[in-house]
Amino acid sequence: MKTANPDDDQNAKHRLMLGILEFCQSSNKYTFRAMYWKIIAKYYCDGYEICNGTAVPIILPKGQRPTFSQFRYACEKLKLSRNTKK
Repeated sequence: MKTANPDDDQNAKHRLMLGILEFCQSSNKYTFRAMYWKIIAKYYCDGYEICNGTAVPIILPKGQRPTFSQFRYACEKLKLSRNTKK
C-alpha cells in the first residue's frame, strides 16, 4: 500500500481505518476476510461496471490497496480481535 506520494499513503491509511470502524467494530456477522473485501469494495475501487444488471466495483490493483495482512495488522492495532475464521 506504499505510494510515491506521502499524502496518498496517509489517505490510504485513513480509508482503511474508516472501513475498519464501519465494518469491523459495528458488526459481528462478518469474518475478517469478508470484512476485508467489503472495505476493498467500498474504499478501494475505481468505479463500477454493470454485469448482468448489477453494479460491480472495479477493484484497484494490488499495489494500490492494502493487503489482507495489513488489514489484520490495522485491526490488531485498534485492539480489534475476534475468534473468527480467516
